[in-house]
Amino acid sequence: MDAAAQSGDQDQSVTRTLGTGRSTAIKYTVQIVVPGTHNTASEWRPRSRLNGNVPGHGAPTAENLAKYVRGFEESTLAGGCNAHVGATKVASARIVNQETKQVLATYSAS
Repeated sequence: MDAAAQSGDQDQSVTRTLGTGRSTAIKYTVQIVVPGTHNTASEWRPRSRLNGNVPGHGAPTAENLAKYVRGFEESTLAGGCNAHVGATKVASARIVNQETKQVLATYSAS
């Protein structure tokens, strides 16, 4: 993981907008590191929301994080929703509890 990610400099107060100007704190974030690019922390959703229309990622474990990373990398290939980014290889990733700043799971491409 890069120095900024290890030192916690990427930790951000992340919120989710709930419609008309309301927001709520996000409990978990997933932070991925792709060399040479900027990556913003995203919400890690353990459960689905909106009657299943927004799928969840499961518990914040290393196994589920690896699945998430594989899915992200596949989405950058031709025909994927992130194909405009170009084929991407994630160097590392982590799931962080935003309240405690505790790292719950890590991934390394090594």
